[in-house]
Amino acid sequence: MSPSRSRLVIAVALLAASTLAGGAFTAILFASPEREGPPLDEYADILTTLSEWSPQPIAPDQFVYASIHGMLARLDPHTAFLEPEDFSAMREKQQGSFFGLGIQIQKRMGRITVIAPMEGTPAYKLGIRAGDVITVSTDEVVRKLRGPKGSQVAITIRRAGIDEPLKMTITRAEIPTFSVRYAFMIAPDTGYLLLADFTHTSSRELKSAIERLEKQGMKRLLLDLRGNPGGVLDQSVDVADVFLEKGSKIVYTRGRTSSSAQDYLAPGDGLHFDRPLVVLVNRGSASASEIVAGAIQDHDRGLIVGQRTWGKGLVPRRGAGSREISAISWPT
Repeated sequence: MSPSRSRLVIAVALLAASTLAGGAFTAILFASPEREGPPLDEYADILTTLSEWSPQPIAPDQFVYASIHGMLARLDPHTAFLEPEDFSAMREKQQGSFFGLGIQIQKRMGRITVIAPMEGTPAYKLGIRAGDVITVSTDEVVRKLRGPKGSQVAITIRRAGIDEPLKMTITRAEIPTFSVRYAFMIAPDTGYLLLADFTHTSSRELKSAIERLEKQGMKRLLLDLRGNPGGVLDQSVDVADVFLEKGSKIVYTRGRTSSSAQDYLAPGDGLHFDRPLVVLVNRGSASASEIVAGAIQDHDRGLIVGQRTWGKGLVPRRGAGSREISAISWPT
């Protein structure tokens, strides 16, 4: 490839990356001459050289993504750039559902094995069982599992006790991803509830689970936030609201801009649980989990038990794309 053509490809990749990053690079590409900063020509030359001399052919956008990751790694550990597939996966997770077949899989002895079909999903209704082996590569099975709602996918599985492979055609549907993984009674008057993450459905799931446990005689609750990496800030406020008095300060944020300063108070909406409460945390409890645990501890509402938590006191400022910059701190 000629140098001029290489530079053109790099320029297109830069523009594409800036679009995905919500314009993060656009301000640099079209900055005024008076603005001080590293020359973009040098950066483009480096990318051109890499694309021409790398031992293996690599797409220009991958060089750009790698450079973005390297740049952001110089900041705090929570600032990140999500490539398109990762960004889509994150959005699906936070929405509380995705479109797919409804099976949990794991690679066992080099084979893609069904751990369990999710009850009520297309895979469950079609009769896919735990232990079935899907006869495709790891990359291919991920592409097959998820896709547009209503689209069909053909898969082939092998089942113990049956010599011939089974061919099935499954129609993708909306698959819920639950934040409340477990909710049950561990003693005649004690309930246990595991909240795995904070998505847009977390507070609704939590309230429903508490109401169900109270009908079973629950008079005290063990709330498990161990390994919960956090998620949607508003949901941490809604979850904490269940356990705090109306008007209690849950968290406040401070940043470099005046718009970053905000106090979050318990709105006092809906279900209120005022019985004895114990919250389990560990090193994997981060972000929104720490907001909930911290608020409960600050207001002496419950007992926090476990290990020191992750310590993420930063709120990401997401751009119109797939960049996530830690721009606001939240003390507690």
